[in-house]
Amino acid sequence: MSACVPVRDMKDTAAFTALVESERDVTVTKNGYEAMHCISSDQYRLMQEETAVSYDVGRRRNIARRLQRLRILRGFDTRQI
Repeated sequence: MSACVPVRDMKDTAAFTALVESERDVTVTKNGYEAMHCISSDQYRLMQEETAVSYDVGRRRNIARRLQRLRILRGFDTRQI
């Protein structure tokens, strides 16, 4: 679940940190508009790991496509590009 708080609530750092640790996402507003989103360090670490895995999968697919094209261009494979 996410929470929405005004930027002034960040002044009480202990309470704000506890809120961020207990909620999945905290939206901080300024003048009624979204100013930022805060997530816990565990959520951030998980997001970084997911991004790294996604990048690695995409990179591997790209390498596989390039190898396939090279095989076709060199005549080692009869399938079309």
